[in-house]
Amino acid sequence: MKKVSFILFFAISISVFAQQKNEIKPAVAAIAKSFGDSIIIRWAPNTPMAWKLSNKDGYVIERYTLPKDQKEAKKTNAIKVVLASGIKPIPLEQWEPVAKWTDFGAIAAQAIYGKSFNVNNKDPNNFMQAVSLAQELESRFSFALFSADQSLMVAKASGLLFTDKAIQKGEKYVYKIYSIIQNSTYKIDTGFVFIGTDDNKPLPKPIQVKGDFGDRVVLLSWNKIYFDNIYSNYFIERSSDNGKTFVKTSKLPFINTSPTAEGKAEMMYRVDSLPENNVRYLFRVRGVSPFEEISPPSDTIGGLGKKAPLSMAPAINSVTNTKDGKIKINWRFPKEQNSKVKQFEILRARQANGDYKTLGSTKSDKREFIDDKPARTNYYIIRLTDVNENTVSSFPALGQPIDSLPPVKPVGLSGTIDPKGILTLRWKKGSDEDLKGYRVYMANSLKEEFTQVTREAVRDTIFTDTINLNTLTSKVYYKIMATDMNGNISVFSDPITLKRPDIIPPVPPVIQKFTASDSAIYFKWVPSTSEDVVKQVLYRKEKSTPTWQSIAVLTPKTSEYYDTSAAAKITYEYSLTAVDDSKLESDKTQVFTLALVDYGFNGEIGKVESKVDRQEKKVELKWEYSDKEPERFVIYRSTKDEPLRIYKSVSGTEKKFIDKSLTMNTTYTYRIKANYPDGSGSPLSNEIIINY
Repeated sequence: MKKVSFILFFAISISVFAQQKNEIKPAVAAIAKSFGDSIIIRWAPNTPMAWKLSNKDGYVIERYTLPKDQKEAKKTNAIKVVLASGIKPIPLEQWEPVAKWTDFGAIAAQAIYGKSFNVNNKDPNNFMQAVSLAQELESRFSFALFSADQSLMVAKASGLLFTDKAIQKGEKYVYKIYSIIQNSTYKIDTGFVFIGTDDNKPLPKPIQVKGDFGDRVVLLSWNKIYFDNIYSNYFIERSSDNGKTFVKTSKLPFINTSPTAEGKAEMMYRVDSLPENNVRYLFRVRGVSPFEEISPPSDTIGGLGKKAPLSMAPAINSVTNTKDGKIKINWRFPKEQNSKVKQFEILRARQANGDYKTLGSTKSDKREFIDDKPARTNYYIIRLTDVNENTVSSFPALGQPIDSLPPVKPVGLSGTIDPKGILTLRWKKGSDEDLKGYRVYMANSLKEEFTQVTREAVRDTIFTDTINLNTLTSKVYYKIMATDMNGNISVFSDPITLKRPDIIPPVPPVIQKFTASDSAIYFKWVPSTSEDVVKQVLYRKEKSTPTWQSIAVLTPKTSEYYDTSAAAKITYEYSLTAVDDSKLESDKTQVFTLALVDYGFNGEIGKVESKVDRQEKKVELKWEYSDKEPERFVIYRSTKDEPLRIYKSVSGTEKKFIDKSLTMNTTYTYRIKANYPDGSGSPLSNEIIINY
């Protein structure tokens, strides 16, 4: 349900609405306020024609009492009471006491009953006469609503207010207000307002009150938009005795008449005069509701008026270096104004918008100052103080002593490269006062010359760029140098190394040799030449099956492998890949097919016993073998990170082996095999695992 906007802006805007009559549907809008023992209802039509017709035929106001029980409310209809019918403006002869009480009564009476309302052309056949009549109706409508908004007495006399005193505490009501116009072709929508007798919230105080004090004048402002539906106007109060007493600054309330382009102003402004300067005055604001309620006062704002400053400011002519390393500042200001000047102050800061500190001051007839201890970078301003203690300042001017010292070496350089190739560099800001910025340099190797990648000095301590990822060069190197305002440059920072996000798989290994015996399949290859390889993976599958399985994960530089896990009478396919530190895997090498040589196995190696002697630093192996005596026994050995390889051999008459080539804290795996002169041999023994 929309509320009536009882403010002057609403009234003034009617002329705009009148140009869009086809877009506005005539209706009655209403608001209500509970005062405990009574409820006041106010309403207004939204178009000039609806107002004119309703003034003639009047309004009806009905009240509906809602059930207190929410469950019963769904079953029981609200109790209807017709409170009044034919509510319309009082006759013209009854307006005299209203007009004597308030000037707004006379305005409203003239708007409703006056014979003329600023219309000059009386020719009924003239087109402009029709336009004037429409404008007259809009003006009457606007001023009538505005006047009703300023006084409850005027609103009641205008037929736009009703007081319901027959209420019961704790009840909730819906009021229905509609026009009973006789014109059946002109329809006006009904207005509704819902309120309870206990709905009586205290009024809020105005907020965000500010004051800008000048020469016997103050510009006051406060937030308006938060209270558009609460207050129709405002009073300003002033105190000259430190808040002991406040008086209104005007008899009439203050109403904002300057909406924004969007139709609503956020702040209200009022220029108020001060009785005299150099006296502290306090101001506060009170809102006035459409029901003539006065809000609590806002927080106070205080200040003193003072004479306006001079209309001109000093201007710096030159900032020059002297031979002895000092800086001379000259400025101009009309000599004929010297009598109005108390002093000139010279202020300095490291940056144009920085914190200026006073270096010294001069008399009103001086126009020169020497800075005998300038910093590496100096911004100067001249501040004039007049005889009324007002100040006005010049624009800043830069001054720098002759400088041949380079900035300090940049430190704290760090960087990242994201998966899309976006480079971000960061570093610590230098301490040089005249620091201008930084230059960024890049190279693909520390052995090559670095190239500058910034066209201009970077003023910040962060730099972003996009780099090429489609390259075999896995790393990129950066360093920076600082430059000052005089073009001096620092030494290079320490370079940093950044790894490009890897999108190129490593080069695959190259198989050189592969052979098969009756106990193992042997491979030899050239490892991948890519620098970022972290492992090699050997894959195997039975020739008749589709699925590859990883049978060994090898170090990047491993170049041979014995597959002792292959089973006899099965043909295998093998392939090898390289994996880099970005988990990218190379293409597989060519697939090669092998099977163990079947010489016909002799007897198996029997029980193998092991003995570790850490004092003598040796491992002793003993085994049993019951078949015919072989030519030699071959010992295979591997460490935890290596494949099983042929390690040593002993005579066929020996059934023991002592290993003294050992490293502490290493896990060793041994297997033993018997070999005969005809090429046949035994199967490999079971694994013997020793934690040395």
